Amino acid sequence: MTVARALALAIFLMTYLGLALGRVPGFRIDRTGMAIVGAAAAVATGAIAWDRAVAAVDAHTLILLFGMMVVGAYLRLSGFFALVTRQTVRLARTPVALLGLLVLFAGLFVVIGAVEDSGSPRISSPWRAGPTSTSRPSSSP
Repeated sequence: MTVARALALAIFLMTYLGLALGRVPGFRIDRTGMAIVGAAAAVATGAIAWDRAVAAVDAHTLILLFGMMVVGAYLRLSGFFALVTRQTVRLARTPVALLGLLVLFAGLFVVIGAVEDSGSPRISSPWRAGPTSTSRPSSSP
């Protein structure tokens, strides 16, 4: 193993260790910060070329994630998550019932996510079997 490969492996392992722990002991850095530091270290050390790193960034995904973070932050500030938690625990009353409700609602959300606006079910998974297309789906109904 070359020094460059060993360095790239070390950066990868340290980044994923920080992601697994949720924070880096002794530093005020969370998972997002750890991912950014790991990416910057990979580029700075030459483990990945700058042009390949830029090409790996998908703007559509970043915009979607940013929008979800904004919505999630406002839902938290409004007390929505606390309200849903209180109502769910009150409805469940026992740990087994709580587990059943969580499984039921998780399954329901998966089904809702798999059904398009037209009402036809389609599993949206990058691992689905069958031929794939490189073109983006049409946004028109």
